Amino acid sequence: DELIHVLPDGTRDPNWRAPYFASGVLAILRVGPRLFVAGNFYDLPQFADRGVVALDTTTGALLPWDARLGGDPFNRVERLAAAGNRLYLVGAFLSAGGQPRAGLAAVDAETGTVLPGAFPTVLPYNVGGLAATPDAVYVSGTCQMASGAESQGLCAYGPDGAPLAGWAPERRGYGSLLAAGDRLYAAVSPAVQNASDYRVRALSLATGADLGWTSPPITEPGIPGFVD
Repeated sequence: DELIHVLPDGTRDPNWRAPYFASGVLAILRVGPRLFVAGNFYDLPQFADRGVVALDTTTGALLPWDARLGGDPFNRVERLAAAGNRLYLVGAFLSAGGQPRAGLAAVDAETGTVLPGAFPTVLPYNVGGLAATPDAVYVSGTCQMASGAESQGLCAYGPDGAPLAGWAPERRGYGSLLAAGDRLYAAVSPAVQNASDYRVRALSLATGADLGWTSPPITEPGIPGFVD
C-alpha cells in the first residue's frame, strides 16, 4: 500500500514520502511526531519481523523505532491504540522487547521499549477492536480477562495488565471500539442469533454496561451489516 499526505486544499504533499508497504497496511495511528503503521511486512526486508514501524509525520521518513516483536514467523500487528505516551499493539506475536507478550503489548511511543504489564492472551485472528484511556485498555473479538479464563467478546484491563475490576459487559459480539470522553463506543451484534440489528452502542468505561445510546441499525434490507 502507498501512504500519502494530503494537504488542506486536497492536493498531495510533494515533500512527504513514505516507504511503500507491499504487503498491506492494517492500521495507522499518529502519536505526537510519529505516525505508526501496522501490518504484516514479511516481504519487505527493511521491515522484516517488525509488525509496526514509525514514520516522521513531517517527511514520511522511516524512523529508527522498533518494538522488537518476536515469536511468530511474521509478527503481524492488526490494531493500534494510544493513551498518552503508551502505545498498545495487538496481533500475532509472542514477545516484545524480549519479554513474553501473548498478542497484546504496551510499548513506549517514543522509544519502542516494552512497558511493564503482561496481559492475558488474545486471539489475533479474531480481534475486532482496540481502544485505550489513561486508566484502561479495551479489546474486542475473542479475549480472556485472565489467563485460562473463559473467552469472551469484550475485555478490559488496567495499564498493568490486571483485569479491570467491576468489568461485566453483556455477553454479545463486539467489533470496532472507540474511547471518547467518558464512553466506550462499540460495534455490537444483535442479542438474538440471526437477527440483523447491528448497531454502535455507548458503553460505560468502568463496567461495560450499555448506557442506552445507540446508532441506527447498520444494515441494508435483508443484508446483515457490521462496522469494521
